[in-house]
Amino acid sequence: MPQHVNFSSKTFSFDNDWTVENISAQNKMAHECLIKVLKEKANGFTSVSKNVIEKSSHHKIHLIIKEGSVHMESTMDTNKIEIEKQAYRIILSDTGISITANASQGLFYGVQTLLQLIKFQKEKV
Repeated sequence: MPQHVNFSSKTFSFDNDWTVENISAQNKMAHECLIKVLKEKANGFTSVSKNVIEKSSHHKIHLIIKEGSVHMESTMDTNKIEIEKQAYRIILSDTGISITANASQGLFYGVQTLLQLIKFQKEKV
């Protein structure tokens, strides 16, 4: 159940100016899913993933797992520990997208939400 959602009319175009950063063993599944779908659907997107920035990319997608970073508001589910593992936050800005989660499950769900928000078109995303 979403805790708090704000939408805007901001649009992004996914091309080869984007990089995915903060890759680790913890977020490998979310990273691989994100890259696979963007390569399949986004015209001009190439897989550039880094732990260390090697070139200056204007747009970055940050995948971050940090326990306790996403605080839960009240929920009807009684298993708070499992719900907290699934919690994530997506922040979109002019320079990129940040998906932060308490655990790998939350990061995977955050990537899935981002992919659902993307409107794929033949020429642009």
